[in-house]
Amino acid sequence: MAASRKLPEDSSRRLAAALVSLIVRHNVVCDRDRAKFESTVFSAAKIISDDGGEDGALTVLRSLSPPDAEFRQSFASLSFGRSQHSIAQTILRPMEYRLRATDELILATPERVHLEHIYPQKPALADRIAIMNNTLGELET
Repeated sequence: MAASRKLPEDSSRRLAAALVSLIVRHNVVCDRDRAKFESTVFSAAKIISDDGGEDGALTVLRSLSPPDAEFRQSFASLSFGRSQHSIAQTILRPMEYRLRATDELILATPERVHLEHIYPQKPALADRIAIMNNTLGELET
């Protein structure tokens, strides 16, 4: 992101959004090779540094993004342990804001918003419910 200082503010914002998207798709959801991620991000920064511009950097970042089919399949079975709830919140929060039908105000900062489980953590019912624990579909902010 330091290299993006050479770009206009709107270009820097688009690059930041592309980088966050890549982190979520590549690292969090599809759990792909982090070393490849790091070298790709370095390559994108080098393109910007060498005056290659936003388009060249975006092309490099997008080239590493997992295909939509793989992303959907991985997302469907994505789960989080107790120590990873902040990652789940990071994914769920923008989805909630985009889908919100009203213009409600956000009263609490993200640090004060808690994840809630829809199903009990230790269900007394069948194992089918236990499989749902810690998946994004079972959590809410």
